[in-house]
Amino acid sequence: MYHTTVDTEKKHIRMRQDVYEHLAKVFLDKKKKKKPDKKILFITAVLSIGCLLLLSITAVFLTKRKFFARSLYVLNSNTPTLIEYDFRSLGSAKTKAISFNLGNIDLSKYRFLDLSIRSQENAKVNSTIKVQIENFLLEKDTQYISGINAKWKKVSLGLDNFRLIKDWSQVKSLTFTVEDWNVSNKKNTIIIDDIRFIE
Repeated sequence: MYHTTVDTEKKHIRMRQDVYEHLAKVFLDKKKKKKPDKKILFITAVLSIGCLLLLSITAVFLTKRKFFARSLYVLNSNTPTLIEYDFRSLGSAKTKAISFNLGNIDLSKYRFLDLSIRSQENAKVNSTIKVQIENFLLEKDTQYISGINAKWKKVSLGLDNFRLIKDWSQVKSLTFTVEDWNVSNKKNTIIIDDIRFIE
């Protein structure tokens, strides 16, 4: 039986095609094996995002601890309290105060006293108010908030500044006092709102 040149060429072409198909199959199988599992990619992505979120939250917490802190409200924004005073007459009292009975509450885990404050009139006049905390042992200490005018002022007082109070486990009262010598405008109203202790 004789093989023509055409037959031989056809054979070679078929052989080459078989070799190419075989190589392509081997190469594609290897590529398929190299592709990572979609589940592993998803889990890796979720873990990476989780780690980034955790790091961000930790950074925020360390730089601004109050961001996630629990609050204990003494007075919320629905019920602001007013201290109206008039020190103009000679026979009038020289102080005006408002006191909150805290019922021997445990503040040992709390770090700040936060509040919002403003005067009712005259944005140019700055007033000062005395803040006093007292515990069941009658230990008491004071801090002053100054620069009060007709614009709302947010105030944060560190409880560690009330150094004369050693026991925070039973705190009895919180008192705000306007004193004659400490206000420019002798007749006005101080508005206090959003009073809370922050952990």
